[in-house]
Amino acid sequence: MAQSYNGRRGEKDPARGVRTPGTLSRVRTAVLVGLLVLAVMAVILLCVIAAGFVGGALVNAGLLSFERLTSIGNVVTMTFLVSTIIAVVLALGINWTLVTPLRVFTAALGELARGNFSFRLERPRTRLREADEFVNSFNTAATELASTKMMRESFVSDFSHEFRTPINSLCGFAQLLREDDLAPEERAEYLDIIIEESQRLASLSERVLALSKIEHMQILPDVGPVDVAEQLRRAVLMLEPKWSGRGVTVNVVADPCVIDGNADYLMQVWTNLIDNAVKFSPEGGRVSVALYGGRQGEEGRNEAADEIICWISDEGCGMDERTRTHLFDRFYQGDTSHASEGSGLGLALVQRIVELHRGTVEVQSAPGAGSTFEVRLPVRRA
Repeated sequence: MAQSYNGRRGEKDPARGVRTPGTLSRVRTAVLVGLLVLAVMAVILLCVIAAGFVGGALVNAGLLSFERLTSIGNVVTMTFLVSTIIAVVLALGINWTLVTPLRVFTAALGELARGNFSFRLERPRTRLREADEFVNSFNTAATELASTKMMRESFVSDFSHEFRTPINSLCGFAQLLREDDLAPEERAEYLDIIIEESQRLASLSERVLALSKIEHMQILPDVGPVDVAEQLRRAVLMLEPKWSGRGVTVNVVADPCVIDGNADYLMQVWTNLIDNAVKFSPEGGRVSVALYGGRQGEEGRNEAADEIICWISDEGCGMDERTRTHLFDRFYQGDTSHASEGSGLGLALVQRIVELHRGTVEVQSAPGAGSTFEVRLPVRRA
């Protein structure tokens, strides 16, 4: 979700990480307060003029003397009546424009706090832009929370399945190994399955622990020079059993470049992205890895603003818009059929690591057209 705000919609407060009113919003608030003061003054003036006309008419008609009209008792009574009228008008106006919407908003937030994410606010009768913005923001937040809740519930089921399957396999084949009449070939096959399922279970646990570790991390540890081109080649070499076994070709074109970062975390980024590209490529397909090494060595280069760009492309089935929107959400799996292994944690881990390096990761994809992941990382950390 984008974190950029302009003057009209509000600005990002870096100290607190919240939205603060923009310049135009503050000016608009000052104008509204000024108009309210003018309205009160106009009501007071109208009341004084009306009292003057009524008093003058009574004096001209001989029903009231001027001395009696201007006596302290009558002045106090008139002041009280005028003040009462102004207070009633202001109370009704404030209740209609502010108090009633605030009560509705408070009740709506209470529904949200109780977990009722299906609750939606309707636009208030008052045509205040701030109230309309609150309604839009509330409904958007409720929709996102409902989506997150559904994904979490789905993840609990999927994650339990992912853990249960290898555990059941381990238990089943371990029991088979206790039989005395097993052929050596069968015993070796069962042992291979146990090893494979154990590795799968360990990998799943490691991803959960890794994501939990870096999720709330604010400062990147162990920052040092990282040769990104060499890391990409190592990642491809590490995954050779996977892509060569499926007949997938992996092409790497990389500029030599070194950036400031955490070598272990960045290695996880390249391994996850290339592994995904291989996993979703058809047999005999091709995965392309390209690395642009920034503007290093170019004349007039601004080193502080320099960045590297890495593209990892596959020839897989591609993704629709909904999948692209939630692709980096924790626990989300675009492959709802679970035809391919995965826990929905890898890309969430990738995004968090890239964010810690003050970079960005995006995906371009369409159904039937494959996918291309683009990672941008600054060469130098500020």
